[in-house]
Amino acid sequence: MQYSPVALFVYARPEHTRLTLEALSRNKGAEQTILTVFSDGPRDDPSSSQVKEVRKIVEKARGFKRVDLVPRSSNIGLAESVISGVTAMLSQSSSVVVLEDDLTTSPAFLTYMNRALGVYLEEPRVYSVGAYQFPRTLLRFPREFQRPIVFSPRASSWGWATWADRWKNAKWEHSYWQKALTETDLIHRLKGAGLDLPDMLQAQLRGEVQSWAIRWAATHLLCGAVCATPLKSYINNHGMDGSGVHCGIDPRFYHPELAKDADFNFPSFTQEEESLLFTLRHVFRPSILERVRRKLERLGGQGPQLLK
Repeated sequence: MQYSPVALFVYARPEHTRLTLEALSRNKGAEQTILTVFSDGPRDDPSSSQVKEVRKIVEKARGFKRVDLVPRSSNIGLAESVISGVTAMLSQSSSVVVLEDDLTTSPAFLTYMNRALGVYLEEPRVYSVGAYQFPRTLLRFPREFQRPIVFSPRASSWGWATWADRWKNAKWEHSYWQKALTETDLIHRLKGAGLDLPDMLQAQLRGEVQSWAIRWAATHLLCGAVCATPLKSYINNHGMDGSGVHCGIDPRFYHPELAKDADFNFPSFTQEEESLLFTLRHVFRPSILERVRRKLERLGGQGPQLLK
């Protein structure tokens, strides 16, 4: 099996970065994987020492075919770091696996990702592969659903991969999305994958957040594409402890146990059942109180607090 390069985006969380690197190094196939770590520059003096410590941890990382550190001299933010970093890697490779510094991987993560990249390479509607799946307490699949892969209209940002020919279709300019919102049914498509998505895109366009993920998700939806995600998660987010810029404290998304292998037949692409899509939308349906809060924040000139 051919192993795609891995891009890891880090900032100023040494312990989180260490946990991410240790878990990834225990993956089958890590020794055949080139790891490129993009380290954003410090935002201020207090974060400078943490950024230096993160880079020392990366320089000591072992267990991979090669580790390349790309240190940024200034702070460009996660959105620009991901967009420019993934673009650079896909100018040299046909595919890439992407992680951030708060993700713990199953030892079978690399096997799953690379097998999926091979299987769906020739399926043009699959724009990305995701490794995270929501716990059953949040996302209740229909009883008749037995396939190991879920073709979701909602792109995943917690451990994902894509191909160069799909990534080139992503649009990052605000003018493009402003036009798409007025001239297409994009709002309807966004709501179909989660009622939080329209608010996230609007917040991005108002300059209240800087998110690569919402624009990548909107690209999927506007192009009628899907993200191939596993029925069982290969990822845990250990950064939802209040330490991150985008994630607060929320234990609902944690898995007590991750998927242990990827020894299954990957199904061909198929349109998902409406019952499954309804279940997905329900996970991201804000409560009445949350919707009121967001409206009040917009009226007060403050944007909603979003994950990415």
